[in-house]
Amino acid sequence: MKGKSAHPMPSESGLSMTEVMASVAIIGIISSIAIPSFTDQAAKARQNESTATVSQIQTRIATYADEFGALPTTWKELNDTSAIMTTNGPANQENFDPITLAGSNYKVGIRSKDNLFTLVAINPSSQNLDREQCDGDYGDITFSECGELNFEQCIDAFTDSPNPVISNEICGSRPIAACLNLTNGASEVKKIENISEEVEVVSPNCG
Repeated sequence: MKGKSAHPMPSESGLSMTEVMASVAIIGIISSIAIPSFTDQAAKARQNESTATVSQIQTRIATYADEFGALPTTWKELNDTSAIMTTNGPANQENFDPITLAGSNYKVGIRSKDNLFTLVAINPSSQNLDREQCDGDYGDITFSECGELNFEQCIDAFTDSPNPVISNEICGSRPIAACLNLTNGASEVKKIENISEEVEVVSPNCG
């Protein structure tokens, strides 16, 4: 009688605790490199998209002046020449207060003096708001209100000075500043990179 052939027992080996811990550590290291890089690239993409929109708004300001022989004073007037889309549909405000651009979550506001227009755009979610700063500057208000008032400071800084001192609290991490001079036709758009602390920058020059 032939003996039955022996079959090897199935292996029950798995990862040891040391191997599991090593795998988790490797995943953590990869994540610590990949996630910030992805976040930075996404922020750059949003800034680039918003920069293109700001350039289009400059063109619409010039188009309106050429077509109507007057300076635009509201988003509604600019929207009449070509639609400017916001998160709530076409821009139709009767002023140049900040609007939120569709798609990028950037807010853009305009200041005008004579024939010179200053445009500033920021990503409000990148503002590093501080409770102490908000209360000290504005009193008892919400973070949302503080961010809006800080943005007004950011617009004023670029409007009033060729070398404004700005910070992440007021302008976010990747603001955009632009100008348009309808007297001499000059225009410029500047993307400002990675604002993490108070820093002096150069405003766009349309003089």
